[in-house]
Amino acid sequence: MTVFGRNAFTNVSVELKSPRDFDAFRAALEANPALNLEARRERDQVEGRFKGFKALLNFAAYFVGAIMAVGATLGAVNSLYSIVDARRRELATLRAIGFRLGAIVAATLVESMLPSPYPGALLGAALAWIFFHGMAVSPFGFSFQLDVTPQLAGIGIVWALAMGLAGGLLPALRAARVPVTTALRAT
Repeated sequence: MTVFGRNAFTNVSVELKSPRDFDAFRAALEANPALNLEARRERDQVEGRFKGFKALLNFAAYFVGAIMAVGATLGAVNSLYSIVDARRRELATLRAIGFRLGAIVAATLVESMLPSPYPGALLGAALAWIFFHGMAVSPFGFSFQLDVTPQLAGIGIVWALAMGLAGGLLPALRAARVPVTTALRAT
């Protein structure tokens, strides 16, 4: 109180005999009109203090993640355009023997999602769990423990597949639109 020049307490911690006693303690504080106090569990108090910091960390994580996802998607688009151009004759042959446009698009999309993004996402989730799960960090004086949950790993895998799908859509449509005669004449 002397450091901040205050003459009143802003926070008092109370240890109760049992967690079940909290409701009775709160009711006793609220019943006394002379006291203008609010009783909160310690977990709620800590979450309230960290709310702004948590929002900042979430913003930074999603912002950086979105930039990386866009970069990865553009890289995938570039690679898939090269693959489609290199396999132009093969795709035209498939169309000439009766494969429909939808099958060509689906095959190209599967190729854009399974060979790279899926194994890469699994590897990334495994490495995140190995290196960061349970790690204690203390940025800016706040201490907390990192937790890589199966739900977070699942979100990462779904994002990787979505980026593979988004990156493969335009090359897949291009592969299906190439005229068969033009593609068969290509060298």
